Amino acid sequence: MKIFHMMAAALLLALAACGGGSTDTPPTANPPVVTPPATMLDAFVKAVQGYLGIAPDTEPADVAGASVTEPDNTEPEKVE
Repeated sequence: MKIFHMMAAALLLALAACGGGSTDTPPTANPPVVTPPATMLDAFVKAVQGYLGIAPDTEPADVAGASVTEPDNTEPEKVE
């Protein structure tokens, strides 16, 4: 019976000793990736912005007359 109490005490001391070895340093956060804004607006984007009536005192207009323009010197970009 004495051996049982000694083993229980040893187990209790071993379990009590293994807690509390942490550090309080917060994890480092990675800054968010900021995508740069478009550098150039083409005529189609400007026309659509005009048709949408961005100003509070203007009404939206029909976009059927706007034609899609694409620059000839750019590659298509992946949409994420």
